[in-house]
Amino acid sequence: MSAICVCAQQPGLQSGPRPNPLDPSKMPPDKLLAFAIAHNGTGEVPGDGWHIKGTFEYNISKVGDNRFVNGSFDETWFGPQNYSKTYEYKGVSHTDTATPDGLFRSGDQGWDTPEEVAVRKLLVDPIPSDPLDPGITLIVQDVPSGKATIPCLFEAYKLAPDLKPKEKKEAIDHSPRLCFDPSAPILRFEAGIGSPEEVTFTKITNLHGHLVAQEIVVHDGDVPMLRIHVQEASVPPPPTGPMAVPASAKKLVSPVTVAWETIAPYRIPNPREPIFPAGAYQEHLEGDVNVALVIAPDGTVTSAKIVDGVLMFREYALDFLKKSKFRPFLLSGTPVEVHTTATIHFSMQMGMRQRRGGGDGPDCIATPTASGCTTSTRAR
Repeated sequence: MSAICVCAQQPGLQSGPRPNPLDPSKMPPDKLLAFAIAHNGTGEVPGDGWHIKGTFEYNISKVGDNRFVNGSFDETWFGPQNYSKTYEYKGVSHTDTATPDGLFRSGDQGWDTPEEVAVRKLLVDPIPSDPLDPGITLIVQDVPSGKATIPCLFEAYKLAPDLKPKEKKEAIDHSPRLCFDPSAPILRFEAGIGSPEEVTFTKITNLHGHLVAQEIVVHDGDVPMLRIHVQEASVPPPPTGPMAVPASAKKLVSPVTVAWETIAPYRIPNPREPIFPAGAYQEHLEGDVNVALVIAPDGTVTSAKIVDGVLMFREYALDFLKKSKFRPFLLSGTPVEVHTTATIHFSMQMGMRQRRGGGDGPDCIATPTASGCTTSTRAR
């Protein structure tokens, strides 16, 4: 991977200002996105080893009174079959050690919590690399930020070519966005990327071309939901061999049972969401359906059985999941079979989106502020 350097210009070396090839506002949108994905976060590029250590606080309140639970992380990564990571959260601790012989776990044997997955995602690959929906148009615009402006990359969905300027501006303003430092594609802010939450990234450090934020804050409206503090971020010496496996560690084998919150981000967003039945819309009916899934190592759903849930939604949840495909779930670099129980929620907002849009996704032009129009279909 080519390294990124944000350096101060040295005086006397040139007669005039030289164009900045990394100026986000001047880069083609598709190249800006690809560059930002490749360079923000530690990444998982074999040969580019890294070590990060720190703490996080998760807001577990459901009524906005900010009740935080503390956790910690410590990970050294050299490759998909050579890493060690330790996470502690809610009094539970486990250490995973990956080697060419498999993935070994010491401590608690339960699978990674959704909170652990969210923390690691923001540190390692904060920008989803899933393919964009064909209906998305990428647009780069400068956005006011205090007394200055910052370049932002918007993911505008179903942007009709005949929109009037005011309608187009409104549609773009309500689209998911990634915002960068004015001098280079250094991620500073994202909103609606895989979730309705807003995320800020500060105190950026450079690990051989990978830009890692040492302070990350996730907000849901005005409520802070997650705070991450990186205490150490460094490039370790090259490995002399595989990681040492603790004597108490147990080898994890296929199949694995994983919480739906953990595996859901692996789902490829096609179809975007389940069909909301017309009868349920007429009756203003909402509710959940739980479905037991078996996902093959290649990400296909090989079994889907209703566990329970609202009768009117069951066949639609089942059809949605049978048509879904997931990115492979890896143990030490090897795809494995996954067992999980999916919870599919049907809301009136979903029904309204589909009635207005005439499809399985939101019509963000007709209703740019509707639920779903500020959230990318890509998983964070």
